Amino acid sequence: MGGFAGGDEGGYWEDDITNPMFKKRKSKDIIKDKSFIKNDDSGYSIKSYAKASIFFKITGFVNNNYTISSRYVILPELYDTIKFVPYESKGFSIEGYDKIQLEESLIYKAYKLLDNFTGDGDTDIVDFFKSHKVVITKSIPTSIGLGSSSSNLAAFMKLVKEACNVMISTDELIEIGSKIKNDMAFFIYDYDSANISGFGEIVNECKEEAIFLKLHINKSNHNKVFENNYSSSFEYLEELDSKSILKLNLDPISINDLYDKSITSIKKVTNNKYFYSGFGSSYFTY
Repeated sequence: MGGFAGGDEGGYWEDDITNPMFKKRKSKDIIKDKSFIKNDDSGYSIKSYAKASIFFKITGFVNNNYTISSRYVILPELYDTIKFVPYESKGFSIEGYDKIQLEESLIYKAYKLLDNFTGDGDTDIVDFFKSHKVVITKSIPTSIGLGSSSSNLAAFMKLVKEACNVMISTDELIEIGSKIKNDMAFFIYDYDSANISGFGEIVNECKEEAIFLKLHINKSNHNKVFENNYSSSFEYLEELDSKSILKLNLDPISINDLYDKSITSIKKVTNNKYFYSGFGSSYFTY
């Protein structure tokens, strides 16, 4: 079930965010909370951050899946919250994914895989979720290229590791999670910026100055149709920091192979320099 394509799951909305704005800040003002797992009387909680794609190139087609080269950067002011709240039940339960059947939820699939990983009759995870429910509060709009479902999946798995004291390495978390969604690996590593390749599972950290973007959402434009005409003229982008890429004044079409599918819709809502982010209908200006 891996691969970098695929829709996001729905959920509760903390606010009706249709045009979240990210203002430029100095690098010292980074607000991403590195100590993001919290445990108090109300239960366990973790922040699940959105991402933007600075560039996005399709590099090949293998086993009915596209391979990619991309730069993901975290959007520290936009995140969902996943909580494990005390709750007595007979089995696993989720609040916030009401439109999705439990067995089809990525979160539930991760729960089952983590339970299988512990094996040998270990019931710690099963017992924990008989006394806790998963509550997901959405702030990231779904299915618009901001990584909502992959981020939620990774955050859930990291929180299970903490709450249930699962002895599992980062590589093992990625191996398990990639059976569901390959591009969740970026969120497991918790990097602020990284080059992404393969099917989305190869992650190389980029240590660069924080970049803050102004994010726009055009909900009418949601396109996941691709052609086999990809190019390889992108390698130099991997060597540049994100700010330098955006300052090159490149044609946005040249750095995002998905852009030409949406350019007409985007031009209707902005006259600024705009960059397409990922698979959905989000774009950003810098």
